[in-house]
Amino acid sequence: MDRTIAEIIREILTRLREARSRQPALRALIEVRLAGLSADEEVLGLLARALGRGPGELRRIASWLTDVLDSTGPRSLHRCVSVSCGAKGAADFWAEFGPCLERAGLGREVVPVHCLGQCEQGPSLALGERVYTAGADLVVVDDRPWRESPFSQES
Repeated sequence: MDRTIAEIIREILTRLREARSRQPALRALIEVRLAGLSADEEVLGLLARALGRGPGELRRIASWLTDVLDSTGPRSLHRCVSVSCGAKGAADFWAEFGPCLERAGLGREVVPVHCLGQCEQGPSLALGERVYTAGADLVVVDDRPWRESPFSQES
């Protein structure tokens, strides 16, 4: 018997509660993709209600995640390893999400950088101007003109 989308979402949310994920929206959307579901309006609506989030917030994270995994846009995913993000658990965050992203199909270079300018909401991952902030579990746009590019550790 085939499971319904609602049943699959319930299973995903149960696993997230058991894992005590601090980034439930991102983790749920990765799990949705791994389950072979599309992050369509039905799925986003079910997740938004269950997580107490707005559908627009989930749509922004889903769009960012799709671009990250489908190698759309900028070539590199920047991962902040600054003091602020480090103090907020950047290593633990990446230890949890790095393998999840790889299982979901991450096919781009991940570049450690010194700062993405989102210290108050870090740890952070950036794809171009869109930054996923793990502390807030949301995607923000950082289009400040002086922020030409993150300061790579490789520089």
